[in-house]
Amino acid sequence: MQNNSTIRYLYSSNNHSLGSNISETIFQQIWLAIVEGELAHGSLVTEESLAQEFDVSRTPLREAVQRLIGIGLIDRSRGRSMNIFEPSIRAMENLTFTRERLEGLVGWHVWERAQQNIVSLDELYALHERHKRLATTKDPLLMLELGLQFHQILRNSCGNEVVVVLLEQVLLALEPYRRLVETHTERCDDIIEEHERVLQLLAGSDGPAVELAMRQHIAEAREFYRSCLSELLQEKPRSA
Repeated sequence: MQNNSTIRYLYSSNNHSLGSNISETIFQQIWLAIVEGELAHGSLVTEESLAQEFDVSRTPLREAVQRLIGIGLIDRSRGRSMNIFEPSIRAMENLTFTRERLEGLVGWHVWERAQQNIVSLDELYALHERHKRLATTKDPLLMLELGLQFHQILRNSCGNEVVVVLLEQVLLALEPYRRLVETHTERCDDIIEEHERVLQLLAGSDGPAVELAMRQHIAEAREFYRSCLSELLQEKPRSA
């Protein structure tokens, strides 16, 4: 169930590309195979092998592959062969630093629109209360999914489509890293507290404080990812 829902939460409700054409469908299939590890990290593939494995024609496949190259999940650096990405702390940091800035902008835009009564915060409050009630389950997959929903609602309320589209591409590229740490429960309570802080500020009068809280929220996630990945990949964290 989580696999079917995750990609939905990585798109805003205003993005109508989800499953809307053959190339998009192929992109989702290959993306999910990479995220799930069915296409092993670091493995070599070709357009021919992908076309055969996913039973698709080459033209829409080529479009999907270009998108995957664009978000760093495939690397076409060996002639006709392509590499499925390998997780690294450096790549995760690059993605999360980018996400941090974009999420900050999302928070500021939502605050501004809430101040003007263009958007309501009711849906965010309702989800947050549900998140707190379900925290007793200590189910990390459920907690992470509720976290994805929280950020999706913010993107839906943002009103800046450029920021939203850029952010969604970053989230698609980050998902394999999220999957690597999704069974860790250490951040479940922290996520709820950080979301509560964002909500309190969204209802206040200080837009820059909202932006800062959003950025701090993602910065905390980056430190958690760095710690987990350094152990998992046996890499030394890069100094800030």
